[in-house]
Amino acid sequence: MYFRKSSPHSQRSSSKTVKPSQRVMNNINTIDDLTDVVLVEILCRLPSSKFVVQCKCVSKRWCTLISDSYFVDRFTSLQIEYHAQTPITLINSRGEEFLDKMSKPLNLFLKKVKDFHGLDKQPVVVGAYNDLLLCCVGTYYQRLYYICNPYIQQWIALPAPPPCYKKIKTLPEGFMCDLPYYKYAKEDAKGHTVQLNPQYGCRVVRLISDHSKLSSNEFKVKIFSSETGEWRESVVSSPRDISLDYIDYNTCYVHASNRMLYWMGYHNFVLSFDPFLINNSVRTSSRDGDEDIIDQSYKCHLVDIKFNSDSLSVECLGVHGRCLKIYAYDEDTNTLLVLDLNGDEEFINGGFENFFLENSKRMEMEMINPEENPMESIILDPNNDEICYLTTTDGEPFMFNLGTKISSRMDDKITEDLCSYCFPYVLTCWPTPVPRLPQHI
Repeated sequence: MYFRKSSPHSQRSSSKTVKPSQRVMNNINTIDDLTDVVLVEILCRLPSSKFVVQCKCVSKRWCTLISDSYFVDRFTSLQIEYHAQTPITLINSRGEEFLDKMSKPLNLFLKKVKDFHGLDKQPVVVGAYNDLLLCCVGTYYQRLYYICNPYIQQWIALPAPPPCYKKIKTLPEGFMCDLPYYKYAKEDAKGHTVQLNPQYGCRVVRLISDHSKLSSNEFKVKIFSSETGEWRESVVSSPRDISLDYIDYNTCYVHASNRMLYWMGYHNFVLSFDPFLINNSVRTSSRDGDEDIIDQSYKCHLVDIKFNSDSLSVECLGVHGRCLKIYAYDEDTNTLLVLDLNGDEEFINGGFENFFLENSKRMEMEMINPEENPMESIILDPNNDEICYLTTTDGEPFMFNLGTKISSRMDDKITEDLCSYCFPYVLTCWPTPVPRLPQHI
């Protein structure tokens, strides 16, 4: 076979036509030959953090790049820029998705926690804040708690709370963080620059009901702080006498919004407070040099919701964005009523009087017969504030659209697995690591 030898002139001509970028690409045989900057830009284009986390297993280099704060900032900024809406799903206490009983994304993870700690039973979900879950095992008298993030297979066991020696009522636990793990930079007007907040703090709140008192203007709470790694018992005062026994464990979980935790109670009242402001221990020195502890009660926020009709009653609370919603039922007209609970800055920051109900929406529930099969519970759609799901006493599920006034009966396959409440589980742009307790640092 004959090959024509190129002349020196032709070689020089061909070398001039080759761009520097082409020569670089000619030297790249595999993806490992890419520079760190190029590789980061490629990985940042993956559709979700779930795939990014899986890429950590490819090599030590990939794991180091993905774990770097620059990559997290870059990936999160792109996700927020091109994906405006953060998807939210609903899970029940067993970790099953509400609209698909065959989907059990947390089942294997909860079993892993059970086996690791040698527990007799699998933990159940009792609280959620963004992509962090509060799970527990045991009775309310002395439970063991775990803060978990199933998507990155992380959890932290909390110290056991002080035991309750009285037969107290089981009340829903509060769980929230003070700031999100990532937030927009102050100087970024468009919200495309993200800053990490690795020093975020968590609170777990247990209400303590005293059966010896019918009602009182103060009550005890036990609060766990991730910053101290300890439980502390505090006294919270109320603007009027209340009984924690009116807070129902099976009707509504605790909502976190605007840095406040909200509990719903019978007789149309809402109890709320900021767990990060409760610090009722002040140390003072006595003459002999010993330290005395003086209790200073934090005053909670109590809202009495009054309607013009005695047939209206609050069924549950809901949070969409930063707005707290009241879902009420009128038994005389078989009507569902939804209102926004709003207020001024004093209300948002723990005031007591300045609040108002607005943006009322009504819908007659023609598909439900209140005499033969009355309404049992309401589950809110976390992605659409006009949609809610209702269940009747015999377990029939219905979907109601308050905007279009359209209602429909849902599939039988989820009837048996419906819970009285479900937790909103946010699929954040970047997974939140579980907090590091002081005793583990």
